[in-house]
Amino acid sequence: MQGIGTGLILPMMFSMVLEVFPPCKIGAAMGVTVLIIMFAPAIGPTLSGILLGIFSWRAIFFSFVVVLAVGVAFALKFLVNPYELTRPSVDALSCVLSCIGFGGLVLGVGLASSYGWASAQVLAPLACGIVALAWYARRQLMIDVPIINVRIFGIRGFVLGGAAMMINFGITLSAMFLLPQFIQNAMGVAVAMTGIIMLPGGT
Repeated sequence: MQGIGTGLILPMMFSMVLEVFPPCKIGAAMGVTVLIIMFAPAIGPTLSGILLGIFSWRAIFFSFVVVLAVGVAFALKFLVNPYELTRPSVDALSCVLSCIGFGGLVLGVGLASSYGWASAQVLAPLACGIVALAWYARRQLMIDVPIINVRIFGIRGFVLGGAAMMINFGITLSAMFLLPQFIQNAMGVAVAMTGIIMLPGGT
């Protein structure tokens, strides 16, 4: 559920910035937007360490309720909707192929640490995911109203920017996950102190 919400809100947020702000202010608005996105990985390990040190792991999930309540209140009060509500037709087969494709890739990569990259448990979902994504991309080129216009990947600047963004997020999220594990399990540091150690790197 969290992944679905994140997948919906991030592209919607960037598109709303482009719609609401004038061209002379888009750069500053994009900077603030990216700052908000990167705030969570920066402060997350520290805040989680403090909550785990004082309370239990359940406090992390309860803290989301407070943040969400504040976000909903601000959205109802200040959010501007620049779009007109439409009801476009959605290709059901494309949705199924997207779920199978990305789900297969995520499942295969996730099982690699347990079974190894050469195992059937990893290769089978990876192969299914790749085939489904290839079919998905081909279908987007054929239908009149594609869910994702894959022709945009023919623009070199977009591909380079997207690749740089993926590498940046990959480094940030992997460091956010691996470093606390190493500090706690290998070095034997307490969870609250681990969060404090992670704070300078995040900021």
